[in-house]
Amino acid sequence: MPKASKKAPIVLLFDEWMSIIDAIDPFYRDAAETMIMTGMIGSEIAGLRKQDIKRDCIQVQNSVVRKFEKNQLKTEYRKRELPLTEALRKRIDSAKSTAQAQHIFSMKSGELFNINAFRKTPWSSALKRAGVDYRTTYITRHTFAAWVLAVGINPDRLVALMGHNSKQMIYEVYGKYVKGMEKDAGRILEYFGKDFLEL
Repeated sequence: MPKASKKAPIVLLFDEWMSIIDAIDPFYRDAAETMIMTGMIGSEIAGLRKQDIKRDCIQVQNSVVRKFEKNQLKTEYRKRELPLTEALRKRIDSAKSTAQAQHIFSMKSGELFNINAFRKTPWSSALKRAGVDYRTTYITRHTFAAWVLAVGINPDRLVALMGHNSKQMIYEVYGKYVKGMEKDAGRILEYFGKDFLEL
């Protein structure tokens, strides 16, 4: 039997993302933008602590799943360092300024960031207001990968940024052509910041 080919993930075009981010509750904007600028998933965002932010990188090494903190990620490869660009630092610093504990992101109630609660209200409400069909928050990870390839990052580097153990996922899934992505490349790079390519 031939192997079933993997479907290309659905990703957001730049204008769709801008519509979503304009429509989202401002309290959650930093978390949403950090997700799309890093490829971090909700449990990693919840587990991100002030001590994980270094001078030029974010150390992804912790997660929170169902309110339980784990110093173990999905796989050993998910422990990674992500470049801390000027644009990303603004979002992190903004979130840190309101953080009341060691974790950077929280819910409006003051509780630790909860991806399920975020998906249920702020995220789904923003999609509806933006006129974008519902997609899970995981789309920010897929979008990050597609955007990074669109701006010309070497796929080998993307493997490390995503926390994969091989190039297979990059080439089989994220490497598939996304119609319209090439026209967004300049705006994506401006959004990430020119230093994204340098770091």
